[in-house]
Amino acid sequence: MIAPQDPHNEKERLKELESYMIMETEIEEEFDNLTKLASEIVGTKISLVSLLDDKRQWFKSKVGMETSETPKELSFCGHAIERPNDILIIPDTREDKRFFDNPFVTSKPNIIFYAGVPLVSKNGFPLGTLCVLDDSPKELTEQQISALKTLSSQVMKLIELRKANHELKEKTTQLKRKNEETERFAYFAAHDLKTPLNNIKKIIDILIRKESIDGFSVNDLLNMVKESSERLTKLIDEILEFSKVDKLSVADKSKILPDELLAKLKTTIIPDTNCSIILDTEVKSITLNATGTLLVLQNLVTNAIKYCDKPETIIVIGLTEQDDVYEFYVKDNGPGIDPVYKDKIFKPFEVLASEDSFGNRGTGLGLSIVEKILEKMGGVISFDSEMGIGTTFTFTVKKSE
Repeated sequence: MIAPQDPHNEKERLKELESYMIMETEIEEEFDNLTKLASEIVGTKISLVSLLDDKRQWFKSKVGMETSETPKELSFCGHAIERPNDILIIPDTREDKRFFDNPFVTSKPNIIFYAGVPLVSKNGFPLGTLCVLDDSPKELTEQQISALKTLSSQVMKLIELRKANHELKEKTTQLKRKNEETERFAYFAAHDLKTPLNNIKKIIDILIRKESIDGFSVNDLLNMVKESSERLTKLIDEILEFSKVDKLSVADKSKILPDELLAKLKTTIIPDTNCSIILDTEVKSITLNATGTLLVLQNLVTNAIKYCDKPETIIVIGLTEQDDVYEFYVKDNGPGIDPVYKDKIFKPFEVLASEDSFGNRGTGLGLSIVEKILEKMGGVISFDSEMGIGTTFTFTVKKSE
């Protein structure tokens, strides 16, 4: 027996197969109808829609076969996909050195005849085969070969259609969620914008009427106007920043040293003589969306500084390298985050503290901006926190090729 060889582009082929999200899915009548038709046209006891991953061939549809998968090294279809543009026909496996002592030939289901047409994706990758098998030798007519090729094409179209339907459902779900988020955002934005505007209006009305308020001078009232105006400006700036995330280019990529990224970060954050930022990494260089990554780090580090309740703010930025992502963490020695906020922390306009250590009230947009940036870049974020000890945010950023 000779085991099948992996195609030269096996890594890319497996990635293509994974993108169809079809392995281990339920039985579907549309596939079974084509499999049954293939068996009837050729006159075989067994027919299969077989898909090959790195370890096995799995049957999306089967006629006359009890098992749902077999090891890849024993597969006939593994040989068939070696030549994705041709049909593989084995009239008698007992006379073929690749198969004569294969356990599926020498024992049940006693495969003597095999014919398989590769299922080739629109990107040119063979995902598996439509195949017919029997326990006696067989020859195919030109009409039968042509029919098998046509059925194979129809199976592949079903696979493509299945993927397109799944993607459409995903986009519909995402659009629905985005519309709900937009409605919520608009409601809270209007509410938060009205508060400082109403304050300004009330104070101006008092000044116009030249009324006095016990304990407040004109300068006090003007300072209130100034504070409300600054609050309004800050809120508008963060709303604009939130809206700009959709325009962030996912194609942007830079090769940069971690030390250089830290140096750029330090130029964008609040200057504080009592703040130490430590870089913890053995990664020499990184290739990623530096603009988006810097925005995420800027928000997390700025929050850590603003809300620290210790005499000295200590922030550790960690970086490790995985297969296709970089994993960052930002660890602080702040007050920690109350567990009650676990499901709210990344939602727009959720303010966790009445004011930061500088006496300013947050807008509740910073962490929602962070999550939105990472979502745009295909990353995720989570956090662990211990009250009185500090918080660690962990996030991933996709490597740029």
